[in-house]
Amino acid sequence: MLALDQISARKSPRPCAANGTQVPPLAHFHAPAIAVKNGKPYISGITGMTNSSVYRNATCTDWNGTEKIAKEGVPMHIQANQSVRMFLKCVHIFSVCVWIGGGLAVLVLLYNDKQTSNGDELFAYNHAIKSIDDYLIKPAAIGTFTSGALICLLTNWGLTKHRWIIVKWAVTLAAIAFGALFLGPWLKELSTITGMDRLAVFDDNGYFRAYHLGVVFGFVQTAVLLFLVLISIFKPAFVTGKNGMAGTKP
Repeated sequence: MLALDQISARKSPRPCAANGTQVPPLAHFHAPAIAVKNGKPYISGITGMTNSSVYRNATCTDWNGTEKIAKEGVPMHIQANQSVRMFLKCVHIFSVCVWIGGGLAVLVLLYNDKQTSNGDELFAYNHAIKSIDDYLIKPAAIGTFTSGALICLLTNWGLTKHRWIIVKWAVTLAAIAFGALFLGPWLKELSTITGMDRLAVFDDNGYFRAYHLGVVFGFVQTAVLLFLVLISIFKPAFVTGKNGMAGTKP
């Protein structure tokens, strides 16, 4: 094995994509070692940074003009170190747990809403629902999406390389948008109406409409989140082929 640092750096290497198209000169280039594959030099673990992206295992020309064989020849993203990846995973898992837990808590309080005959108790339940939505569910939803996006961008997963990831972020965005535009306002309406009328809400058609919409779509939203968790666990069985990413670490 020869370290590439030992090779004279007289020429700027140009990595190539899978289709052989050259990309701009490297601003940074690093390859731990050179091996031989089928009688030709092969760069093991090559990583080159252009002005736009990082290429790993890409077909390229080294400083001496020798063509190197590519493993995949696909653009890769800048890799985060292990501690950053673990931190992002912890934030992601914690945020998902809070989001789902908040959704389940709202469903329990909505059930209690229907059982109460005390106006102040009804207001307390609805105010608690609004507080859970404002201070737990909304921040957790943002944390889930942000940490998930960073995990994809800073590891080998990428945002569009695997169908299961595309499904996850598309459904997550849809869930956040639906919650912000519809479900959240419905739950807030319950607190607003009971704050003004207390038990008179039982004669208010607007209250019952908001209540039933909150129950139905609150359940649907929570079920969707659980489905996304299952995609993360059983990704090959859901939306990848037989050569899915089972057992592959980012």
